Amino acid sequence: MAIGILQALFGLAGSVAFMFSGTVFSSAFGGWRNLLYLLGAGSIILAFLWIATIRDPSLARQGAVPIPRRPMVGGTITRLARNRDVRILCLISFLSLGAWIGASGTLPFLLKNARGLSPQSANNLMSLATWSWVMGALVLSYLSDRVRNRIYVLFSGCVVSGLGLFMLCISDSTLTWLWACLWGFAGGAVVIIIPLLLDVPGIDARNSGAAIGMVSGMGNLGAFVFPMVIAAFILNTDQSIITLGIFCGLLGYTLAGLLSGKISYR
Repeated sequence: MAIGILQALFGLAGSVAFMFSGTVFSSAFGGWRNLLYLLGAGSIILAFLWIATIRDPSLARQGAVPIPRRPMVGGTITRLARNRDVRILCLISFLSLGAWIGASGTLPFLLKNARGLSPQSANNLMSLATWSWVMGALVLSYLSDRVRNRIYVLFSGCVVSGLGLFMLCISDSTLTWLWACLWGFAGGAVVIIIPLLLDVPGIDARNSGAAIGMVSGMGNLGAFVFPMVIAAFILNTDQSIITLGIFCGLLGYTLAGLLSGKISYR
């Protein structure tokens, strides 16, 4: 549940950005470039505040005397890379986050050109999907704490989210808002990846940090690769919005859900 709350706050910020960044905030700060400068500077300030105020609780238990440790990063990552479940979770993170970033960054443009929506309507539809993602991150992470196996929640969420995104891309009716909500809400299940990682065999307190870093890093790699593929190939097709639904919805989310069924669980 704690992971769900943290990720929901991330989604909350994203939904506000979709609603106001291209209209209100950009105009207020003299263009998108100045807005990005402001957001970047704010992130740096928050990082320094976090470093200055957060204390490692393990140091307090040890009398505030840090225990030196020999760096074993390479060896730890090599051992984790041999773990089949870690590799599967890395691929799920790659596909799901890549699909989310790729689709959310491209859909407003395609909805405006292919479906005739106004820029504000297209952004509001994406904001609706993001708000739904916030709710899904909270509800589904809570649900995963109550079921016997988190894999069931991750599997169902990714598959339903992929189908919702696909239907959003092929739908040309008033039901687009429903598919956007379904895509976002079910997609909130991806926050379960981190607590699920801590439940697979071979992951303990000695290597959990490196494992989380590997899975998160692969997710960010997907967030880089998917938009590149979309810009290079999908936007040049005749039915680009439908192709986007197949690529991000079926290949991204749905495949990620199917892969979750291969994870071991202790």
